[in-house]
Amino acid sequence: PGMEVCGSPNEVANVPIKGHQYNNFRNDEQGTTSNHLLDQDHGKSSSALMIWFTVNMMAQDQLRQRVAWALSEIFIVTKNDINKEEQAEYWTNYYDIFVRHAFGNFHNILKEVSYNPLMGVMLTYEGSKSLAWGVEEKDSMLFPDENFAREIMQLFTIGLWKLNQDGTPKLDSNGDKIPTYDNNDITTFARAWTGFERQETRGNLETNWDLQPWYENSVDPMWVKSSDARDVFPKLGLDDGGDGRRYIGDYIQRCDALPSNSTSGSFLRKGAKYRYLGTKALS
Repeated sequence: PGMEVCGSPNEVANVPIKGHQYNNFRNDEQGTTSNHLLDQDHGKSSSALMIWFTVNMMAQDQLRQRVAWALSEIFIVTKNDINKEEQAEYWTNYYDIFVRHAFGNFHNILKEVSYNPLMGVMLTYEGSKSLAWGVEEKDSMLFPDENFAREIMQLFTIGLWKLNQDGTPKLDSNGDKIPTYDNNDITTFARAWTGFERQETRGNLETNWDLQPWYENSVDPMWVKSSDARDVFPKLGLDDGGDGRRYIGDYIQRCDALPSNSTSGSFLRKGAKYRYLGTKALS
C-alpha cells in the first residue's frame, strides 16, 4: 500500500535527465545509503552550498537572488549552532523564504523566519514555556527563554536606538540617545514566543534513517500545538504611537478592547495591584 504526504513549498518532482543531482540521504532496498548518479562527487555537508551556487550562477532572476542573499545575511542561521550540517533540504528550505519574499513585504519574511524550526533552534525559543507552566508542572519559577525576544528587536528590526528619518539618533532632553526597548520589554515579549513546537514528521523529508530513525521535522513551520505551555495573557506593546502603550493579545480578548467604564477593565487602571495566581480558575 502507498501513502500520500504533503510536499514542501514549491516542491516539484525530480527529473534526473536534467542533471544537477546532489548528494543527500536516501536509502536503497537494503537500507544502506547510496550515492550514485551525482553530477560531481561530493560529501553531504557540501550539498546545500553546491545547490546555492548552481541556482545563483544559472538563475535568470538575478535581482531576486541578490536580494535573497542580502536578506539571508540579516536573518542568520549557522551550521555551527545547528547540528544539521549534512541535511541539505533544511538549509535550502530556510533560504527559500528569502527567495519567495524578495520582492514582498517585511512582515511575511519575519513571520516565516520566526516559525522556522532552524531559527527556533538557533535562538533557543523552540520549546520555550510560560511561567505558569513552570510553576504548575515543575513547581519552579521558570521564565520563558528571552533570546529571540531580544534579537528580533536588536538584530532583525528596530535596533538599539531610536532614529530620526535621516538615520541620526534621537536624543532626550539630556542629549543622550534613546533606547528602543529595555529589559522589561524583553521579558514581556519572551512570553509571546512560548509554546512553539515542531510539526509531526512526514515521509518525504530528507534524513539518514540508518543513524536517525526518529528524525525531527526541520522543514515545516513550527506551530503552537498545546495551550499548556503557551502564555496566553496579554503583553504590553512596545511603542506608544503618541497615545499611550497598547496591549497586544493572544487568542483571548485583548485588554485594550475592554470597555473603559467596565469593572472588567479595572485591573488595568492606575494604582491596581497585581498578584500571580497561575492559569487555573480559582474555586
